[in-house]
Amino acid sequence: AREALPSLSHIAAWMAERAIVQHEETGELALDVDPGLVDLKVLEALAGFWAPWAYDDDPTTPGPTLHELRLALDDACGDAAEAALSVAGSQARRNEVARVRRMLRDQGERLTAKYHLVDAALDAADGDAKQAAEALLSNPEIAKQLEKLKVREELFKTIPMAHPTSREVERVLAAADGDVEEAAKMLAEDPVVQEKAEEVYATWSETLQAVAAGEENTFSFEILDTGWTNLDAPAEVKVPEAPDVPEVNPQIREFFPPAPKPLCPA
Repeated sequence: AREALPSLSHIAAWMAERAIVQHEETGELALDVDPGLVDLKVLEALAGFWAPWAYDDDPTTPGPTLHELRLALDDACGDAAEAALSVAGSQARRNEVARVRRMLRDQGERLTAKYHLVDAALDAADGDAKQAAEALLSNPEIAKQLEKLKVREELFKTIPMAHPTSREVERVLAAADGDVEEAAKMLAEDPVVQEKAEEVYATWSETLQAVAAGEENTFSFEILDTGWTNLDAPAEVKVPEAPDVPEVNPQIREFFPPAPKPLCPA
């Protein structure tokens, strides 16, 4: 893919040079637009063509988000072609992970694996999805996750609002020697699990009354990233004052001491 970078750079430059921004209703040119927006739209077009997220025989996976495109463009210092290669690589890996997960589901409807496990298995298999799926099927951690899922499903039959922690599920599985039904029964009889299930269960009217009272469910937010800023946006930048640099004797700066002057014979 990197061999196509010169051609991709030429295409990106051609698109950016001929790009114009117009008002949707009036058709007039919009001149108060951040130039980075043009690079972002170029990257979006390139990613839509070079980083497809739908295949005929594979499941559809989520495509690159706007936040991901912005991060890729920032990492590439505004180079849309370089950013497109990065986005295409990430999207290709997501497609491979989805393909491996589909192979796992073919072996069991509820069988799945976390992203980082599938990613590591693909690296170990040099991108071979079938080999990675076979390695994951023999991974004891995958089997443990499936057993914990079965325990939760069995527990939900008796206590629908129960949400035990992963450690609690592992503890009862070990105590029940891997018996799913017995482990679910032990969790259902656990007072801690019962208490947590009762805390979660609340009607909408009770929740709305608590919000109206202002005693709980008080939310706050903070804007960490405002996104792209316009060039004409007012900004006040305080220039720091330069510190006073003390004068240093030139002789002190010398790394080697000066050679002594030769003495002339009398």
